[in-house]
Amino acid sequence: MKTSLPYILISGLVLFGLFGCEDDPIEQVNETIVDEAIDVADKSEVDVLEGEASYYADSLNGKQTASGDFYDKNSFSAAHRSLPFGTKVKVTYLETGRSVVVSVNDRGPYIEGRIISISGAAAKEIGLTDAGHGKIRMEVVEP
Repeated sequence: MKTSLPYILISGLVLFGLFGCEDDPIEQVNETIVDEAIDVADKSEVDVLEGEASYYADSLNGKQTASGDFYDKNSFSAAHRSLPFGTKVKVTYLETGRSVVVSVNDRGPYIEGRIISISGAAAKEIGLTDAGHGKIRMEVVEP
């Protein structure tokens, strides 16, 4: 059986492309997420943390969260990478000075630099909906 040279070259390039790359972009993203989660977990023991917050899109209403609850855009809930489910957190939007207490029932956010994602109702309560995200102070109220 005669195999053509172009077939061998193309096969080799495909195999190199699949297995020869040293840096897997998906693995790099996962490592970044894990590193950030560990960083936030270490800081969460301080009970007060400032950083960036965002809020859930309305399209997620009714979807199941990591805790098994279903997201309700009208409730005061939140996603945090490491705080235990049920933890009550006071979130203060530094631009308005307004605060809300939310309950952690999901994991996230997984966008670099964000430390918490809150429900639509909570975002509206503190004036975060127009900006979409902003600098907040997060305080653990009830572990």
